Amino acid sequence: MLNKLLSVLLCIAVSASALFTVTISASADTDSDGNYVPAEGTDTYRYYFYMPQSWENEYTNNAGIYWWEGTDACPSWQDMYKIKETECENIFYIDAPQDVAKIIFTNYIDCGDPAESMYTKATQTFDITCVDSDGEEAWGYWPKTDFYDPDNDLYPEGIKNFDNMIYVIDYNKTEENPLNGKLIYCGQWYYYYGSGEYGYTPVKGDGAVYNTEYMSFKQALADKNAGENPSQPETTVAPETTVAPETTVAPETTVAPETTIEPTTAPATVPSSVFTVCATSNIFPQTKAEYNSSTKRVTVTYYLGTARDIVNLEWYLTFDNTVLDYNKSNNYDVSANKLNIMPQITPFGGDVIDTSFLGKISANASNLSLYSIDSAKPFVQVTFDVIGEPENIETTVNLNVRTLTTAEYGNDTENPDFSIINSFVDNYILNDSAELTFANTVLTDTTNGLIEWKNLSDENTNISVSGVVNSNADLNVSKLENTYEKSVATYDITLQKDGIAIQPDGAITIKIPSDVKDCKVMWLKDDGTAEDMNAEYIDGCYVFTTDHLSVYALVQDKTILTGDANQDGIIDVNDVTYLQMHIAGNKNTDGSAFIDETNKQLFDCVDMNKDGKLSVVDVTALQIHISQNN
Repeated sequence: MLNKLLSVLLCIAVSASALFTVTISASADTDSDGNYVPAEGTDTYRYYFYMPQSWENEYTNNAGIYWWEGTDACPSWQDMYKIKETECENIFYIDAPQDVAKIIFTNYIDCGDPAESMYTKATQTFDITCVDSDGEEAWGYWPKTDFYDPDNDLYPEGIKNFDNMIYVIDYNKTEENPLNGKLIYCGQWYYYYGSGEYGYTPVKGDGAVYNTEYMSFKQALADKNAGENPSQPETTVAPETTVAPETTVAPETTVAPETTIEPTTAPATVPSSVFTVCATSNIFPQTKAEYNSSTKRVTVTYYLGTARDIVNLEWYLTFDNTVLDYNKSNNYDVSANKLNIMPQITPFGGDVIDTSFLGKISANASNLSLYSIDSAKPFVQVTFDVIGEPENIETTVNLNVRTLTTAEYGNDTENPDFSIINSFVDNYILNDSAELTFANTVLTDTTNGLIEWKNLSDENTNISVSGVVNSNADLNVSKLENTYEKSVATYDITLQKDGIAIQPDGAITIKIPSDVKDCKVMWLKDDGTAEDMNAEYIDGCYVFTTDHLSVYALVQDKTILTGDANQDGIIDVNDVTYLQMHIAGNKNTDGSAFIDETNKQLFDCVDMNKDGKLSVVDVTALQIHISQNN
């Protein structure tokens, strides 16, 4: 472990101090294309590398290799070697001297000078074990379950070297370089069968066969333990379960997680696919969706269900910033001041979200008041802009969860009972699957429903809605008859896109203007029940937050006296005059009627003869009512 860390630090130090050169030099023989060629008579091992297509950019479509010990060791990072591409796209190979114990695969870009534009486009793996320099068995998988335990269940008998094997990236094992914040990619060795196919058994067909640029070690191990033997289709991992899609873009495949978790869903087929997005995680199930050139924005959402509330969490999400662009303006909450990446966590505070690193978002949160998690709402949700019009590219967004801890209140009900706190995800490992009751991953094409913060207002009622909504949404407000008891106004408030009602994409704030104070805002549900929205009366408006739009009624708490037309709390001749002026059609200075006949409670109190209309007959009845009660 110590040698590994020292080698990484040495590599970084060399690259940071060396003079920047666009053309990388070579310290050994090369062929006419500039690829490394070992000297005649050198004993070699052949290593294959499946370079992710996302590593290609305007500066490179090649793979490189760097080693610092053994025959033909690279004098500096700038002296890395270019390696040959096979007949299969993105699969490269090198015949390396047998005394080279560790290597680093790259995309053949010198990343030594942070001031250069190509610095952010340089990618590399971690130190990869090829052979054990001490003559012991080489295991080739990093990080191991235990730093001091060479156990690798995929190859329990060990492998002396990885001759004629292929190294494939595992996004679940991506690390951050602590010195520069850039990502270092980790992976696993597999037996290479040729034609882009590989697996964990020496003989093709004795186990699962894969042919993708990314591969989950955990999935390969699960396939091996399950005795999987068929050739697999073009998937990121071998699926255990297939489920019907829930969204509008079809996945190439749907994969069930290793635990008893509900499976992944993804969107429906879009014609003319030109690039693919994979959403992966060490805890959540994986999904994949295909898009075409019309796709300009993609949202990845991870849903979580837990047996108890959460007291703390930590995760980081990685993506290829040459394909996907993170824009804060697409990820704000209803206040337009806070990020909505963790919509169930941020409103309660105690969270930190860092988006300063290229290609990475980090987050952690801790709250002794506990976070209550609803599996129907997003746990983590990030929207990305698609850069340009990518062609035939597969890119991955990976959520790596480091810590998830559940708790429950003790007898004092103010603090958690620390004796029963459970870190069911600890150091990226799921230790207690029973705590994870639900996990789901969804990819959504949000191009035609770009999710953004908007403030919409209805010009007739001045009712406003603000929050994260579809960019093409319009606000539609209809004033309805007051049917709920003591209601003074009833509105059907909806968002519509292309004439079809839609719901908001998160919490929104609604403001309903009214001169009538002391009201509650009630949500009138379709089943006939009503729910108090706990609205506040602020600056002449009832203000409340919700994640749905429907029919809302302003319901007055106070009782209106029979005949109190002007609502001054006194029944007298002034009410008679006020009612007469209303019947005559007089208006207030703002153009409103003297008596709001849609206010059911007020209307019923001045409709003296209960005939459903206001007329001079009610004036007479009011006069009689006053004379009899004075």
